[in-house]
Amino acid sequence: MSKDNKLARGRGKKTFLYKQFADIIRKEIEEGKYLPGERLPSMDDLSLRYKLNKITVRRSLQELADAGLLYSVPAQGTFVSEFSGNSNVVETNESGIMNIGLISNVLIPGSTGPYHMSVLEGIRSEIGRHDANFILLPAPGSRERKEILKMIHGANLSGVIYMGPVPQLFLEQLIKDGPPSIVVDYHFHGLKADVVQADNREGGFVAFNALIEKGCKKLAVIAGDKEQSTTDERLDGVWSALKAHNIPLESVRVEYSDYQINGGYEAMERLSADMPDGVFCMNDEMAFGASRFLKEKLGDDFTDKVSLVGFDDINWAALVNPALSTVSIDKEAMGRIIAKRLFERIEKPEIPRCVTLMPPSLICRETL
Repeated sequence: MSKDNKLARGRGKKTFLYKQFADIIRKEIEEGKYLPGERLPSMDDLSLRYKLNKITVRRSLQELADAGLLYSVPAQGTFVSEFSGNSNVVETNESGIMNIGLISNVLIPGSTGPYHMSVLEGIRSEIGRHDANFILLPAPGSRERKEILKMIHGANLSGVIYMGPVPQLFLEQLIKDGPPSIVVDYHFHGLKADVVQADNREGGFVAFNALIEKGCKKLAVIAGDKEQSTTDERLDGVWSALKAHNIPLESVRVEYSDYQINGGYEAMERLSADMPDGVFCMNDEMAFGASRFLKEKLGDDFTDKVSLVGFDDINWAALVNPALSTVSIDKEAMGRIIAKRLFERIEKPEIPRCVTLMPPSLICRETL
């Protein structure tokens, strides 16, 4: 075992053994000791060679699999991913035209909402101005990470747009080893990439502040998925609005849902046991569901009793009856900024990373 590959043991160690061992294997992959597609030694062999128990070895290999460096095949072993080397090189196809890819788990047929479709239109228009190819690569959560890595590598991409949540370790590895990239509507501390997203905290504040200033007293929120950072950020905005008006946070009811129309309907039905007079829905689709329930429960003039505010200002918002009041984000401008920032990153990889927040504005219609 080389000096660099020694494990620090005992109480004085600064890093857990499994992380130290994961770093050793990662370094050996980067140096070419294990090639893409090659099988690693068995866990028994690794345990014996490094004097580690199998639980530590298994945890180390799982961390590398989460980062996309390894994958397992039942009854065969653990293999090095085919996209595990350093590939920060701008690729072009045979005609010299760049390929720009968009990887997302929200671009699944039948589930792509109007919000993302509008952002996509902005991205597409800006990429067209650069005479580049735009390749959509849907990546449902059920797809194995090694498949996504092969997909990126096989598409010969010059730049990548990651839209929506991707497992953190995996995303970090993709950004490190893949082509220039930008992340959309997803951010976490330490993310080493450009980010473009809606200013969700300000949007949550704007929406709830409007309900408070309307005079609503029994306030409620139909929130999105608890696992999504967007939900937490918009809820932070709600709490800020309450603090600004000296309203106790515990006075507001929060019903979590799924950002879908039916989810909004069901959440509103649950809230109706003690009907609120002001409701903020964290996207327009849930607001449509809530509005449908309120019309069935209270009639077409439900806005005399309950005010409703959505988020996104998708095309339907002005067309439904009653027309939905909502927080607006310029989605096509957002898409254009995403593409412009990526081309800047491709041309000048040394420029500092930045986070761009798209400012929200309140659109008052019939439900407020």
